[in-house]
Amino acid sequence: MPGRCAARALQHPRFVRYFALAFCFSALAFVGCMHSARGDDDSAGGHQSTKRDIPDYDGLGRPDAKADNVGAWLARILLSPLWFTTQYGLREPAGAVTKPAEKRDLAARVYHFFAFGPNHSIGIIPWNDVARDFVTLGASVRPWEDLEPVRGHEIFGYYQLDHFDPEQCMNEYPNVAWSRMTERDAAWMARILARFTPEMIHALAEMGDFSDPAQTAYIEHVMDGRLSRVLERWLGRLSPIGELRIDGDELCGVDMAEMHGLRAPGAFRYSARVNGAPLSIARAPRGRVCAALRRSPEQYVRVEIEDGFAKAKLVAHVYDLGDRGFELAGVERPTP
Repeated sequence: MPGRCAARALQHPRFVRYFALAFCFSALAFVGCMHSARGDDDSAGGHQSTKRDIPDYDGLGRPDAKADNVGAWLARILLSPLWFTTQYGLREPAGAVTKPAEKRDLAARVYHFFAFGPNHSIGIIPWNDVARDFVTLGASVRPWEDLEPVRGHEIFGYYQLDHFDPEQCMNEYPNVAWSRMTERDAAWMARILARFTPEMIHALAEMGDFSDPAQTAYIEHVMDGRLSRVLERWLGRLSPIGELRIDGDELCGVDMAEMHGLRAPGAFRYSARVNGAPLSIARAPRGRVCAALRRSPEQYVRVEIEDGFAKAKLVAHVYDLGDRGFELAGVERPTP
């Protein structure tokens, strides 16, 4: 019976109203006491303070908000569960950890501890992946999570073609040249690798001397497929035309993409220009292409060649030496 009476009293509108008013008055009185005490402390120690006054940046003459203002404490009391959780469950512990770490520069120390090489650009911990897992709470799927050896070819481990991405491929051992590789470096290496023919790859596979011919066929297939993906990626931006030379009155070269058969010969559409004027193009098997040069009153000309496959063109710098013919001075591969 007494419990029911107490419950009805707590549910009465007047009780709720009076309780709310009493709570507000108590909160204001508490804040007032705190504010006056803080003011006394400030006045008592004012002559010892070396801090300058905060300038009136906005020019409105309003006092800046402080942590002990009445409005701030009133909001904290009204939102006490949330404020206590954020203040003492998150901010205070985080501040206790981050402030000493910042003073001692622990973040830089940790990074330099796990990094090495020139300018500490090589690391043994993938910080990008760590940050991505932290943001996504580990929801992102890594390529190695569903990676398994190919059935029947387990002797090669994870060396396969399906999961190979030339742009995401990483060296197993730290290598400065690999980690600092640029688009031009990779394109230069791709023009060299394009000289590998199917017969060469078959010979490499035969060097394994496998007792099972199926293993030889598998490793040949994987090497040839990986090579094609590397060339497809790194020969498709900068011009793949190489081995340039002057042959009489022609500027000749070899398109490594066509030579390796990345596309059908009809997919390559060549064009050449000198100062905007088109030049005639002659094609030969295995990607050989020649642009007919014309005599020019200018001793120096820039020959631009495009193959319709790569995004960028090739620029050849040629000197017209009159009776001594033409001379190739240099080659430029502008970015697309």
